[in-house]
Amino acid sequence: MMDKLDDDQLEDIKKMSTARLRAKLLTAGYSDEDVESFDRQICMEKWAELITLGVDDPVPTSPQFTAYDAELERDRLRWEQQKYEIEMRLRERELALKQEELHITRKLKEDERQMTRKLKEDELELQKQQMKNKQELENTLAMKTKRFSDALRGALIKMSSDPVEVASFFRQIDDLYTKFEVPVNLRATLVKPYLNDKAKLVVARLDPSLADDYKLLKEAILHEFC
Repeated sequence: MMDKLDDDQLEDIKKMSTARLRAKLLTAGYSDEDVESFDRQICMEKWAELITLGVDDPVPTSPQFTAYDAELERDRLRWEQQKYEIEMRLRERELALKQEELHITRKLKEDERQMTRKLKEDELELQKQQMKNKQELENTLAMKTKRFSDALRGALIKMSSDPVEVASFFRQIDDLYTKFEVPVNLRATLVKPYLNDKAKLVVARLDPSLADDYKLLKEAILHEFC
């Protein structure tokens, strides 16, 4: 039948894919089993026969022909599937990047919180150490002596040379020692600068161990003056 077609009709048939030829034959009424059994040459001959019978318009310039092309449709579906897979991979990668960025952001914030907490702990520890050092310094004998000496300076006057005033002097200083809670081991040291010259001579004659005992020092001076 193909020899009954003109050159344009033959050329048009040759340009058709096998899938398109089979689709046209199915449309023309051939069964699926028959079409599947046809090779390309038979499909071309069958379609040429249909054209000679006027089943289809063989004009190659007809733009309205939209017959189903199974092979083309498979290609389209395959392309859609590949496009979908690529989009899914891109979305998964984008999600993974966002999760990684979130993880890094959280880690940086946690590191910053830990650093801030560590700095505060170090600062608090430094303050505690400074306070401890200050207390230790204040608790040394020299610092204690200076602190109580400063406290007594404005409240105590120098011992009078009048023997009658000696007992009064010690009553006054005993009251101040009680008021300021002056430690016993500092009392002899603190009173010595306020003694008159005669009392200082009495202290100088005492054994050093007795001179540092306020009670014994006071008794010796009172004994000398009274």
